[in-house]
Amino acid sequence: VFHLALSLIAGATMVAILDAGALARPGLWLSLCFTAAGLLGIATLIVSFTRTQTAASLIGFCYLMGVGMVFALSKSFPAFGWMRLFMFENYSFLVSFFMLGGSPREAMAAIGWGMGRLALISLALLGFAAWVFNRRGWRSA
Repeated sequence: VFHLALSLIAGATMVAILDAGALARPGLWLSLCFTAAGLLGIATLIVSFTRTQTAASLIGFCYLMGVGMVFALSKSFPAFGWMRLFMFENYSFLVSFFMLGGSPREAMAAIGWGMGRLALISLALLGFAAWVFNRRGWRSA
């Protein structure tokens, strides 16, 4: 709960810097919640497969660089474009973009298709991460 709350506070702070009025939109808060759930799932998977904090930090950094690489290469290589379709970050960015600056019609379209995919991928990832953590996370032996 602490990390989810921290993620929501950080996300809300960034949104407030860009457009404080956007914080009144419930759809934006919903997308922030699903994004935080997806990030928590990634973090849980990382700590489930690493034994030290140093290794977890390194893998987390590699994950962030990998996401950036997929997004950068998705414009030039179709395979990376397909990969992007299965990443919750893709839908998080799209929904947030339309919530912040798109027209009301675009925002509704983003909620219609993007929010559903964001929720599905993030919650599935979090569920899978919880299962993995229960099977192998932080065992001493």
